[in-house]
Amino acid sequence: MKIERISSNHYNFSRVRVEPGVDSISVSGEVARFASHRGMIAGKVRIALIGAEGQLLEQAEVKPMRRNRQDRSAHFHARLAMPAAAVGMLRIEHEVF
Repeated sequence: MKIERISSNHYNFSRVRVEPGVDSISVSGEVARFASHRGMIAGKVRIALIGAEGQLLEQAEVKPMRRNRQDRSAHFHARLAMPAAAVGMLRIEHEVF
């Protein structure tokens, strides 16, 4: 499965982990600022499963959450109900409101 990361202007992804299961795919990771400083991570993470012909199979939007107030990154997690065999590409996109 190919993974495509689309970062926004001020944030990037790290520690992205994809765990394919029998009937679902679990995706987790972190979003952090390019310039390292504390504060809220604005926006949302859109996770999309794309088929072999380019069609959208499943999509989820999650809000990244900091583990504590001092963290410089925010964690996200989503479970999408789609067998891994049907998926050609996973797209992870950060979007600021």
